[in-house]
Amino acid sequence: MLMQCYSSILGSYRTVGAYVRPSRFVQSLLESRIFISLRWSSDVIVHQRRQLCIKNNDNESIIYRALDKQLAQRDGFEWYRFKVGSHNAIVQENVRLKFEDDVLGVLVLNTPSFFETTFKEWLRQHCNPGEGVDDVKTKVGPHPVETFFNWKFMQIEMHLSPIRVVSICDFEPVRHRLPAVSLPACGHVSGAAYFYHPNHPVTGEKIYPQGLSLHPKYGGYFAFRGVIIFPDVHLAATFKEPQPLKTLDTDAKVLEALELFNKHWMDNRYRDCGDPIEKYSALQLKYFNTVSRRRWRLIAHWFQ
Repeated sequence: MLMQCYSSILGSYRTVGAYVRPSRFVQSLLESRIFISLRWSSDVIVHQRRQLCIKNNDNESIIYRALDKQLAQRDGFEWYRFKVGSHNAIVQENVRLKFEDDVLGVLVLNTPSFFETTFKEWLRQHCNPGEGVDDVKTKVGPHPVETFFNWKFMQIEMHLSPIRVVSICDFEPVRHRLPAVSLPACGHVSGAAYFYHPNHPVTGEKIYPQGLSLHPKYGGYFAFRGVIIFPDVHLAATFKEPQPLKTLDTDAKVLEALELFNKHWMDNRYRDCGDPIEKYSALQLKYFNTVSRRRWRLIAHWFQ
């Protein structure tokens, strides 16, 4: 607008049929107004950035309070923050999350106490007087743990609306035989659980198909359940995830854990690696070692 004004003034000098240079006063006035306009625009940008930063910080606080409530430790959950870029930096390209590097991600896992407290109570809420396990199965579906976490993540999304949320569960369909996200990688970079690569700790040669994540408190008695991404929440450049605690302190222990996990996973001995202080109950171990179609019978007594 100011440049158009400047041009119109110059045009008024041309009406006499010849170009006449505007007075120094007019030129100085216009230049000063242009400077003020540019400075004002710059101040607006700075203000907008500050407001965005304030909003971002406010959203972070809202998110953390909601997660503390929805994923409380007393209910058998833990959640850990990480930058999307930290995950993407250590996985192959096809598994990278399609968000900016500084976007907030949250890893969700369940602890041993989840199964016979929160999960059991949630299932019992679906059982009306006079009903039994078959009635609950009809309502919940054949895979109750998956149904629960679908519901839980949906509850979090609804609670945080209108903040944009993208949830990815551990059982999400894979593309090209690759997972939508690497939960062990998220566990490692967020500090939740140390990931032991399926390579020989000395030679680096790959010796097993799968690596193993061990929690510092629960060993192998836990489960990653998914990640929650907040595309519009950007973590500060100073944010650093905590380092995961390595509980296996010798190469021999690492090799033993990898062998137990890859060759003898059905007997659950790998879960005891790292000396966990809390474990699954006998019922919970049996439940997760049983094929899905037979699991409901193991917990039928919950509905009697």
